[in-house]
Amino acid sequence: MYEPSWRPRRPLRPFPRIDPAERRVLDGWVRVAGGVVVLHALLMLTLWARPGRIALWIWYGAPIALAVVTAGLLVASLRSARRWKHGMNGWHVLGYVGLVTVVFTLPVYDPYPSSYDDRPSRVAFRLPLDGPVTVAWGGPTADVNYHVFLPD
Repeated sequence: MYEPSWRPRRPLRPFPRIDPAERRVLDGWVRVAGGVVVLHALLMLTLWARPGRIALWIWYGAPIALAVVTAGLLVASLRSARRWKHGMNGWHVLGYVGLVTVVFTLPVYDPYPSSYDDRPSRVAFRLPLDGPVTVAWGGPTADVNYHVFLPD
């Protein structure tokens, strides 16, 4: 009888049954990833609240620290995946989604939040101005103002 060449010659082994207890196993990197996501959200809220000098430290240091910790967690997750024999569970998926969210939201720290975003300037201008005017730090985008990413 003719047998196609693409058909396997030996029977396939069934996938091992996953122990229900292992579906709920929470690796250490997943716990830390949840903490990093919460810390990232708290840092963004603190930065948007403009608490003064501490916002400057958050603006300078938070993206670097979060990027390093996230990279370390991704390496830890890969090492854990080599030991994990039953595939990913829901906690792993949530951990990866959280880390990817942190990575893609790091550009939030690029522009420094101005303390004058919602209020008009107290300086009274009389328009039209009589002489030449120089605008320093003019413009809200990097195309017209290369200082847009620096604090006041």
